[in-house]
This record gives sequence, C-alpha cells and structure tokens, in this order.
Amino acid sequence: MGTTRHVDVVIVGGGIAGLAAAHRIASTAPGVSFALIEAAPSVGGRLGFANVAGVTLDTAADAFLARVPGAVDLCRELGMQNDLVAPSTGNAGVFISGAIKPLPGGLVLGVPTDLDALSASGVLSAEGLARAAEDERAAKPLLNHDRSVGEAIGIHLGREVVERLVDPLLGGISAANCDDLSIEAAAPQLATATLEPHLMAALRDQQAISQRGQIGVTETQPVFLAPKQGVHTLVTRLSETLADHVAVHEAIDQIEKVPGGWKVGQVVATTVILATPAPVSAQLLAKLDPQASQVLNDVRMASVALVLLAYQTTHCDIPQGSGVLVPRTEKRFVTAASWWNHKWPHLATGDHTFIRASVGRIDDAVFHSFTNEEIVRRIDLDLKDMVKINTGPVDSHVARWMQSFPQYEVGHLGRIIDAERSLETSARGIFLAGASLRGVGMPACIRSGREAADASLTLLSGSF
Repeated sequence: MGTTRHVDVVIVGGGIAGLAAAHRIASTAPGVSFALIEAAPSVGGRLGFANVAGVTLDTAADAFLARVPGAVDLCRELGMQNDLVAPSTGNAGVFISGAIKPLPGGLVLGVPTDLDALSASGVLSAEGLARAAEDERAAKPLLNHDRSVGEAIGIHLGREVVERLVDPLLGGISAANCDDLSIEAAAPQLATATLEPHLMAALRDQQAISQRGQIGVTETQPVFLAPKQGVHTLVTRLSETLADHVAVHEAIDQIEKVPGGWKVGQVVATTVILATPAPVSAQLLAKLDPQASQVLNDVRMASVALVLLAYQTTHCDIPQGSGVLVPRTEKRFVTAASWWNHKWPHLATGDHTFIRASVGRIDDAVFHSFTNEEIVRRIDLDLKDMVKINTGPVDSHVARWMQSFPQYEVGHLGRIIDAERSLETSARGIFLAGASLRGVGMPACIRSGREAADASLTLLSGSF
C-alpha cells in the first residue's frame, strides 16, 4: 500500500488530451500541483510509433489539421513551430469499381462543390451525377435539428455522393457509418450548410468567406501539418517536459469522494480530469454520477487496425498522390491506404516503398479474430488489386486500436452536455476531456484537454 499524496489536480489518462491538460496547467499555473496517471507503460495513447524496414513511422495519425486551434498552438508553446512541415501532396483517390479515381477538387469533408470537377473525376455514375446536379436547381430546406450525415447530405445530393465520397472520407475519420453519424457533432460546417436550400452553393459561399479572411483562413495556409520526424515526436517532447508529474503502469479502478476533494488511486486532489475513453470514464463515474456514467457508457466504440508495410521500391509502381479511400460498397478488407513516400518524401529511404493501410469500421469487425500475419496477407492482396505491386512486403507492423474510436451518433452533443451538467451538481470538481466528447482529431482532443484544465484552474481559484 503506497503513501497517499496530495495535489491540486489529478489527470487520469495520458493520451494527447491528458498531456495537453497537464501542459496547460504547467505552463499557465506554475503554483498549481498536479499529477498525471496512465495505466499503460507509456503516455501518448494512440500516438505511437514503430520501426519498419529501418524507418520510424507513426502508428496512428501522421498529421493534424493546421487551420483549427489546438495542435499548432501546442507545438508553438513547446518550441516546435519551426519543425512543422506539410505533406508534399494532398491529392488522393477513391477506389471505385476496380479503379482508383481522383477525388474531385473543391470537396468539403467529401461533399462536392464543383459539378464540373465532380463530373471529370468519374467517381459517380451518370445517374449519381444527375442526382447531385439537382441540388443546384431544386431547393431542399431541412429542419433545424441534428440528423445523420447520410440523411442530411443524401437529401441534397443523393446516395452515391454519400457512399462514394462522404462516407469513406468523413466516416473514415472515426471508422463510422455516415447513416448513424451526427452531422452536428462530426461536421458542424456541413450541418450549417445543409440548412440552406442549395448545399453546394452554401459551401461555396463558406469557402468565399474563408478566402476573404473573415474566419481567419487563407488559401495559402496548409491544410495539414506534422513535426518533421513524425507526430510521435510531439508526444516525446510533452513526455520529457512533464516527466516529473507522470506515473505510468498505474491503473485506476475507482474514484472516491473524500473531505476536500477526490481520492484517485494513491492521490488525493481537489479536482479531477478524466481524459480516458468513454467506457473507462463511465466505469469510474458509475457510483458518483449514474447519469453521466450512462451517457458515456452508451457511446459505442469502433476498433481499427492500422498497418505499416514496406515493399522493395523496384517492385512497386505506386500512383501519384497521398493515398486512396475505399468505400464500404466496394466490399474490400482495406478501408484506406496512404502512399507514405509521396506524402512524406523527406523521410523516404529510396530502397523501400511504405504504405499505411487501415482496416475495420464500426460495422466491420472481421479483422478482430485474425492474426497479424493474416491481416497483412489480406491487405497485401487488396493493395495488389489497386496498384502495381509484384512482390510481398519485406517488413510490416500491425497496430490494433481496439475500442478506440468513439461514435458520434445522432444527438451526441446534447447527451454530452447533459453529462457535463450532471457532473457539475453530482460530482463537482470532476471534468471530462478526450475524443469521446467533441472531436476525434488531435486539435479537438488537445482543445478538450486545455478546456478541462482551465475549468479546473477556475474552480481552484475559488478554493484557495
């Protein structure tokens, strides 16, 4: 039995949200004591890395959105702003009927805004293109309430646009099915535009405002950025900065109310930040706040495997561009693949061609029972149907992210707000952070961690 120690804030969960919360406290409130507790052997959550054929590659996100607050701000605070680079290419394709078609220009989260570009891409059938074109002629106002992405976009542009563009791109971000995915939670930009009579025109208007700088975006800014040696180096820097406050290999199975705050493992704190996956947070809150616990417990989680493969370059002819999306209608094992050498040429060796492929969706769990070898074999078969590869991989790495992708089903944001309000009264001083709340991307997770830290500091300021 260890000795109980006292801090002002305890953070449970060492993923990017928890690390961002810890850094926020350390950098803005040096007089506040805190501890970060992580059950795994190291911090970082899904932002890990692996060595494949002598090259270190990210095993999850390999870049983050540059145009929204969060990740870029954190990199700047850590002195990494001059180390950020953009992918060399952002042009991707989509695999349709046995061929890779270029994604049309002007897409907004998979939604087309340019009929000519859409037609030239060959992604849609003649019938699908005609249905999408109806949006420019026939007004289709929608009720102002949350609904699925599939319904909201499909009413305007038809099912082919949803199935061949929006679902593989927007749904692919969280391994979701767009027919269940909340448009307000997953794509507020689209939610606003779908309330207009003509969706494509509304999105073009949004883009025009952006280009005039009225919402802080210019076309000269890159869409994505990453530290030059990989996203995992951001975790390394945070880990080094926060080392004195981090405890790993320390699982938490309950939180107890005690005089003056909360007991978490062997730590007593005035406030608690739960930067853990929804099921874990639900379990920890079960006795303290059943309502909030139930909301979090009801968040479904998808599992994904991200696989890194290295091929001999002399045996590969990979198309230009950053990669390919694979719609679920194609009934393939692979859901997406990125051409790593084209995307990040500054790290390419020349001898090997690297491909990052993903498998698994909320409604596709077939890989769960496969060995790593079987997963690699099936991906290799799919890739050889898509691009010219006449050899097997010389090295590979399989990262299984089980129950790691929260599903924002219709009404998600309202339920999260209810849970947070319940905590304010039933478990005051406990705050939520992480991907299960308002965004699965790195900037959203970082923002949620920082906001939870700010809420903790505000509460603490009234108790000192």
